[in-house]
Amino acid sequence: MSWVEVRDTLVAMTPVAPSELATVPNTGVYAWWDLGGAIPWPADFPAVDRSRPLYVGLTEKGGLDERGVRMHLKTTRMSGLRRNLNALLHDELALFGGVTAHPKRKMSLTKPLELQLTSWMLDRLTVTWVVHPAPSSVESQIINDVLPPLNSDFAHRGTYWVHTDRLRREVHAAAVAAGQARGFKPKWSKTDRATSPDSNNGCESEDQCQRR
Repeated sequence: MSWVEVRDTLVAMTPVAPSELATVPNTGVYAWWDLGGAIPWPADFPAVDRSRPLYVGLTEKGGLDERGVRMHLKTTRMSGLRRNLNALLHDELALFGGVTAHPKRKMSLTKPLELQLTSWMLDRLTVTWVVHPAPSSVESQIINDVLPPLNSDFAHRGTYWVHTDRLRREVHAAAVAAGQARGFKPKWSKTDRATSPDSNNGCESEDQCQRR
């Protein structure tokens, strides 16, 4: 399938519950949706059309079940989608104090907050997917075309990624500061130091430094 065919199929399909990803062991491209308008977008965030996918990604080394259930629905540190949602829902879900900062601007949540974020996603978001043997051959074109608001990599033709990147930076910086106030000092390696909160290591976005 061409990237246009994959895109059109992703958009045309009826979104289903995220838990359905557990039934798909194949590689492919997936899209997350917020059709109900559950996300509290900041006032200065560009207007988001609910008919636009919220986030588009791929899984090429494992199945859609692994990417969807074991990463996006479980571990914030391993999911760019969850890290963006953490930044957007920081106030609504009272995530303050439960965020731990990691190198390359990654973050993790305490177990209770991980479960809380997962529950929020299961109750409000939906997914579509297309099985594809070589998803990396079509992903960039799809993202560049539909410009999902929570994607950074391949989405620089639009304006969403700038705002999303800023929100993630702010939450990560706050987590670093909170950790230091508790006496915790992150140990950045030489490689990680280049991508600490004060540096981009030449990357335009976090996703370019560390893909998903």
